[in-house]
Amino acid sequence: MKILITVITLCLAVSALAGTHDVGLGTIEAPEDFGFEKGATDSVLGKLTRKSDGFIINFDVGGMAGIHMHDGEKAKCTFYRNIRVGGLPASIGIEPIANGQRITISIGDVVKMQKSPANFWADIRKDSDIAEFMLIVNTFKLKPNGR
Repeated sequence: MKILITVITLCLAVSALAGTHDVGLGTIEAPEDFGFEKGATDSVLGKLTRKSDGFIINFDVGGMAGIHMHDGEKAKCTFYRNIRVGGLPASIGIEPIANGQRITISIGDVVKMQKSPANFWADIRKDSDIAEFMLIVNTFKLKPNGR
């Protein structure tokens, strides 16, 4: 119940205070408490950092990004699902790392996105990090031209 209340609270916070950010092939929304950085490479690599505690959601979007989470990674994960984000197929997994767990999602429809996936990942420190990650990543919207 505590996690459900946290998710509902975060949903309200994201929708009320969200800023829209361009991540190359699409956009995501994040609360005002997140700073946005985007670098220029063969893919669009960057991060959202929560100012209050340093929680980071990384992203790598575009043709050279590769697919970070897929069925071949399933065995390494403590949780794995194929889902949809913004109407697009996606794979999400949580895997153990040295200091805890990492959640990773790869979003992509090879036809609509011209073989260019959108990858997001974050190192989890507390349950609410998972909720915040999912709320932000689920706002991903592919641009009309998919570029």
